[in-house]
Amino acid sequence: MSLTPKLWARVEVLLAAGTNDFVALVEIAELDKTKAFRHGDLRKCQLQGQTLDGFDFSGAKFEGANVARAIFRGATLKGADLSKVVNFDDADFEGAVTDEHTIWPDDRWPCPEWADAAGRDSFGLWASFSVGAKGAPAVTQRMRRIPAGEFLMGSPDDEAGRYDDEGPRQRIAFAEGFWMFDTPCTQALWAAVMRGSRPSGLTAAISRQGYTVFAGMRRFFQTLNPMRKRVNVLHRQIVGWDGMYPSRFGSLNRPVETVSWKDARTFIERLNQQKPGLNLTLPSEAQWEYACRAGSPEATYAGPMEILGRNNAPVLEEIAWYGGNSAEGFELDNGHDNESFPEKSHEDGKAGTHPVGRKRPNQWGLHDMLGNVWEWCADEWHDTHVGAASDGAARDGGDNAALRVIRGGAWGETARGVRAACRGGGVPSRRGDYLGFRCARGPLA
Repeated sequence: MSLTPKLWARVEVLLAAGTNDFVALVEIAELDKTKAFRHGDLRKCQLQGQTLDGFDFSGAKFEGANVARAIFRGATLKGADLSKVVNFDDADFEGAVTDEHTIWPDDRWPCPEWADAAGRDSFGLWASFSVGAKGAPAVTQRMRRIPAGEFLMGSPDDEAGRYDDEGPRQRIAFAEGFWMFDTPCTQALWAAVMRGSRPSGLTAAISRQGYTVFAGMRRFFQTLNPMRKRVNVLHRQIVGWDGMYPSRFGSLNRPVETVSWKDARTFIERLNQQKPGLNLTLPSEAQWEYACRAGSPEATYAGPMEILGRNNAPVLEEIAWYGGNSAEGFELDNGHDNESFPEKSHEDGKAGTHPVGRKRPNQWGLHDMLGNVWEWCADEWHDTHVGAASDGAARDGGDNAALRVIRGGAWGETARGVRAACRGGGVPSRRGDYLGFRCARGPLA
């Protein structure tokens, strides 16, 4: 930069001013506050007591900057590094324009209006909310911020275990990030939200047992195909599918299962009513796969899959509950054929769902994205990815609009069914002890 007469005149004014008022100095120097500080070096800058409305600090570094009582409302801090500022106070940053790339001090992050707590850890941003019935402990659900970005949805032609409906691969771009449950919806959260339908007396007692005498009778009679529909209706009347305890494998920290797409939608509507501003929905199929992959192009978020047997894929042991470690190696109906769900005894104590969060999460902090339970998505079924929305929005008008998409595989699924690209489908009223869901929140939700 050359020292022109005009610039020298500005320097003389600054020297004469003898002030540490940052905003005043910017005005004296005739700097454009909407451009001059983008990706700037503001280390050890004295910003205390300043009102910074209209300043654009996108990508700026604030190491050692004193921000005591500074008001950042109306300032832009997208991608700014605030991790080592001095005298940080959450309240000073309310109303600032930030994004998922803004770096906050330690584990602190301004809490969204819909959340009760928030922070940052090694996986990225998180926020949580709590719900609870009167007289009962509150149940807390954590959500993870899924960053903006793009990926190829579907699997390559040479991926081991691939089904034809996983292609052709489509490039999907998320201009904005979104939020997602870090685990499938648990039975504890389901019960807390659905408390208005609490079963009473004998109904509640038998429902709490998960796999009850009535459930056993139902599964016995289901072996007689002509009786299947009637027995399902009878079981709903006895146990109550819309009650607090729909699951077969009863345990508060296990995923809720035996819930249909319609049940999941009812749950979400009630939760949104109880927590205004939460605005949850089922994720789109593209959102689900993008979140599951967490940047990985491979068959799983832990890397490529080598299938050594129908229920033997070593990469899954650390990240998923599936047929190789949860069901003695039998296959669930994943929508790729017309076979019914196989009946099987679960007296071994291993078969079935498992408590959420016991397996290693993916790179964005999401647990059980593969295995444990298949998860309902918002989309109507399409036979291929041709025509998928480039922004990742849920698809309607499907090849079979009577079906909804399920993703992720389940506790009894074979290895090939527990891959990021694997897809299944079911009618919205379908229920099974391998069907669950998780919620999303974001611009596409």
